Amino acid sequence: MERLRPWIWAVLLAALAAGLSWRAWEAHRGATRLQRRILEADRRVESLTGENRRLKGEIEALNGDPLYLEKLLRQDKMIGPNEERRP
Repeated sequence: MERLRPWIWAVLLAALAAGLSWRAWEAHRGATRLQRRILEADRRVESLTGENRRLKGEIEALNGDPLYLEKLLRQDKMIGPNEERRP
């Protein structure tokens, strides 16, 4: 039995090391997934921020120039060139 004791400890330590390695790998995989999701969210926030800035610029242009809306509608062909603006 005395000769087996070092082997038993070696097997137990190897099992512990394997278990800890597995947990470390799972933690790394989870952190990688989380990092990807954070980067995707950052890209989405940047996209929405740019869109927000663009829309604010359009609102300011609409408030500052009443003919701007007519120009936009003509570009989108929502009104024809012979139609009058409605006040």
